[in-house]
Amino acid sequence: SPLKPSTPLYLDFPLLPQQPLVQAVVEDWRPVRANPVAGEIEDIALLKLTADFPLPIEAHPVQLSTAEEKLEQGVKLFGFPSGKLEGVYLDGQLKGGIGTGQVEIHIEPGHGNVQGGFSGSPVWNADKTEVLGLLQEISDYDGTIHAYMIPATTLRHVFGAQIIENPYRGLAAFRQANANVFFGRVGEIQELLRLVKERRFTALVGVSGSGKSSVVFAGLVPQLQESQWQVIECRPEGNPFNRLAVALVKLLTSDKLAQAKQLTTLEQELPTGETKLPALVQVWQEESHKRLLLIIDQFEELYTGNSMVVQQQFMAGLLTLVKSEVPATLLLTLRADFMNQALTYPEFSQALNGNTRFISSMNSDELKEVIEKPAAQVGLRLETGLTETILKDLGTKGGRLPLLQFALTRLFEKQQQGSLTHDAYTEIGGVEQALVKHAEQEFAHFSAAEHSQLRQIFVQLVHPGQGTEDTRRVVVHSQLADKWAVVKKLADSRLVITGHDEKDKQDTVEVIHEALIRHWPRLQEWMKEDRAFRVWQDEFQVDLQRWQAMKKPRAELLRGAKLAQAEEMLSQRAAELSVVEQAFIKASRQEQRRQQRVWQGVFVLLLVLLGVAGWQWWEAVQRESELLKSEKQRLEDSAKCLQKIFNYQ
Repeated sequence: SPLKPSTPLYLDFPLLPQQPLVQAVVEDWRPVRANPVAGEIEDIALLKLTADFPLPIEAHPVQLSTAEEKLEQGVKLFGFPSGKLEGVYLDGQLKGGIGTGQVEIHIEPGHGNVQGGFSGSPVWNADKTEVLGLLQEISDYDGTIHAYMIPATTLRHVFGAQIIENPYRGLAAFRQANANVFFGRVGEIQELLRLVKERRFTALVGVSGSGKSSVVFAGLVPQLQESQWQVIECRPEGNPFNRLAVALVKLLTSDKLAQAKQLTTLEQELPTGETKLPALVQVWQEESHKRLLLIIDQFEELYTGNSMVVQQQFMAGLLTLVKSEVPATLLLTLRADFMNQALTYPEFSQALNGNTRFISSMNSDELKEVIEKPAAQVGLRLETGLTETILKDLGTKGGRLPLLQFALTRLFEKQQQGSLTHDAYTEIGGVEQALVKHAEQEFAHFSAAEHSQLRQIFVQLVHPGQGTEDTRRVVVHSQLADKWAVVKKLADSRLVITGHDEKDKQDTVEVIHEALIRHWPRLQEWMKEDRAFRVWQDEFQVDLQRWQAMKKPRAELLRGAKLAQAEEMLSQRAAELSVVEQAFIKASRQEQRRQQRVWQGVFVLLLVLLGVAGWQWWEAVQRESELLKSEKQRLEDSAKCLQKIFNYQ
């Protein structure tokens, strides 16, 4: 049919028994033409899986070949001919291209014939590591069956970004799964590998956007996991002990119920030192016989939103592991502008001395690898001179790798027939403006009514620096519950990323990268206008967290100037305060009123007591006065009697 089907399709995985069907929709439809055009692809449909029907765990996308087909190259075909429900393989050889753009395949004699049930099947290389093409047609002439495939290079050329995974990461850090497209850091990776193997503690320090996390997770970790190392990781945002406990319980047991019990125990005992890291690692190591690498990523988050007491408890706990003899290594990544905070704790400062690695800047050759090698990995081409233009625009200023990756991601999305072009680079705004232009375009897609909510969301996602640059902040669903529909739209536009908090069982959201905070003028203006409010709110949340952690005692409620300021914020900016924050202020207000009533009662009682005492005193004075009068009268009477007696004599 010339019309693209609109109804969903259901896919079966016959080599994976007892797997449910997966739903898909037709994304691209290339029907057979009545009058075929040489070189144009036809008789093929591109399907897109729907989100509600995930792939089976054992199923994964195939690797499409990026190389030109070689004559006489051995291939394997797999199909389901009539009567062979289990499927069969055929061996063949590539014979060369024909005028339609297809490549002819010769089937090895004695191995059976291609027939119905093979159409649309992949044509593998001999060792089945990549797909060379898609079997499209068979014909029979001269008594011989001839098979023809659409080569993978043509599929890439026609469908481009629809079937080629983007090798660039935008504003997201490279992870272990992206190691095959992570380039330009060979020297840094090898040095970090040496330090981790030789030392018990290493801090990788660099400016925001220097690629610290990517070097660790896409460079270092893949090499360690091939040896006798076990890697666990956490970020100290929010409650650092909870984040560490979550990582540890997964190491200690796979039983979900046991994990939940241990999580509660560790979260309570790690801060006090009742349970120590070395003891936990020792128990695990006795069974695993591996060495542990504990990675604390984005360590600066410890200093944004936690009290000094919590900061020092967390650092002290980590140092017990560093100073112990258990087979474990601590690796943390830290933003350079937070070094002063890390150095305020003397013992931690001493540990950092001699164990700090400042990540190196990338030279032009390394940056060239970052641009060109991922493209080559997936069969993309860059127009002549485009790399040089990008490098010139990038400059030598540090912390600009996220801008580079974002620009390359946008270039990939605008590729033309497998090429990254100068025209597309100009269209996106180049390295300097690609991110800002994207943010403004996405902002324009929101309604005027949503703009106010959008501003409130972004302001909440930024921790205002005091002596440091602003940082991103993880916010849970309950803090933005009435704005979550807008949060979801922001996630779709790739300006924020959402996750899940295992402790609170809530969804979370954060700015996709601090580059957005540093380079988007609109967000910078919002923060300039709302900085005083956000500074107050962060300090207020420390009081709130302490009140919650101590089981909400009256003594930890707000009072005095703090309560007065909180009530002012509640009256002016209630829409930007969560239900929990508002409840804390209201509870503090109620406690203040209760105390006022108590003092009023005390004052009244005091007045009553004073009144009673005064009356009793007045009564006593009156009685004394009466007594004095009576005594005076008695004396006067006595005197008169005596006078009469003397006069009589």
